[in-house]
Amino acid sequence: VSGVRVLTHKETPGLGDYIEIERDDWITQFNNESLMKTVAKDWAVVKDGGKFEYMAGATITPRAIVKAVAKALQFFNDNKPQLLEKKPAEKMLQGKDKR
Repeated sequence: VSGVRVLTHKETPGLGDYIEIERDDWITQFNNESLMKTVAKDWAVVKDGGKFEYMAGATITPRAIVKAVAKALQFFNDNKPQLLEKKPAEKMLQGKDKR
């Protein structure tokens, strides 16, 4: 992971908005993470036995973010050859009606 950013949210200002990079550096704990660096069981918040910090009283959003980052990394890992092909757009268009 080179970085994670939350683009939109409906968190309570002053409580859950720490997920914004402009308000807190909490989200930067995912920088330089990978599935090889962190084992599957550790992809959780500390309260649930994982390695990722959270703010007291606000665990739902951090849990969701940790899960989303882990799922994104797994998707990348499972589809790496296709995602890194030099001409993925051309391949996607093969067999489609080119009007």
